[in-house]
Amino acid sequence: EINTTEEEAFPTTGPNGALYYSSKGKTGMGGYDIYSSNGEKGQWSKTQNLKYPLNSTSDDFYFVSHDGKTGYFSSNREGGAGDDDIYSFNDQTAPAMILALDGTVYDQKTKATLDSVLVTLTDGNGLAMNRKVTTGNGNFFFGLTKDQDYKVEISKLGYTSVLKTVSTKGLTKSDTLTMQAFLDKDKFEPGKTYVLRNIYYDFDKSNIRPDAARELNKLLAILKENPAIWIELSSHTDSRGSDQYNQWLSQSRANAATQYLIDRGIEKERIKARGYGETMLLNRCSDGVKCSHAEHQLNRRTEFKVIK
Repeated sequence: EINTTEEEAFPTTGPNGALYYSSKGKTGMGGYDIYSSNGEKGQWSKTQNLKYPLNSTSDDFYFVSHDGKTGYFSSNREGGAGDDDIYSFNDQTAPAMILALDGTVYDQKTKATLDSVLVTLTDGNGLAMNRKVTTGNGNFFFGLTKDQDYKVEISKLGYTSVLKTVSTKGLTKSDTLTMQAFLDKDKFEPGKTYVLRNIYYDFDKSNIRPDAARELNKLLAILKENPAIWIELSSHTDSRGSDQYNQWLSQSRANAATQYLIDRGIEKERIKARGYGETMLLNRCSDGVKCSHAEHQLNRRTEFKVIK
């Protein structure tokens, strides 16, 4: 009940032995959410999400309270002074209308839930607001704001992407909207672009880490199963750093990912490595614009496009 297959962190204790901690592994508002539970080892009560306004669609963590009514916590939510900010709260903190989207992704043919599905939430202008990746239960969850139109792009390697819409316009009270999506197996036609998840690199380096290798192995399997397709493998950075540096870094990373595939038996003529630097941002986070860690991370990505 306490631990999941994802990340749990920042445990603290409150009055009467209550446990407070943050988790990314439960269906919350987004990022790290703060939860509470009572009991002791092996006998914990069902965890409770502390909800809005303590939790947000960003990371919320390190909850400290001596009486359960007043205290402090940290968050990188929008509207703060910097990245991670410290907030205070009391039991008079005004509740607000809470809106959310709770969805599940299935295989169209087998009707089984799908894991490793990338779900991107964009606003009415097409700017990416948040991303989630489904686990084995195929579930995704986003916090929403009132009077807003959204698009939800749902994609997984080997499947045709689906684009859905959802709106909170006209809602007058808290509500959780639901969504189901069914994905068909992909035919990998020329011109289609696919995002590879979790291709992360150490700062200022381009070597392939073990976590990145696991994702590249999925692309390796696709290329071996579809020997007729040729791809462009591209790397993108966020806007932090100079244009020249980001261009160099993205090209180095694209080259490293390409070489990883070549070393494992893919013909080099089937892959074109291309670094785009910060020239193809997915959201508003260009030079000089204050953005959260999560917003910048949306722009740091590796993609492949079928070119033949």
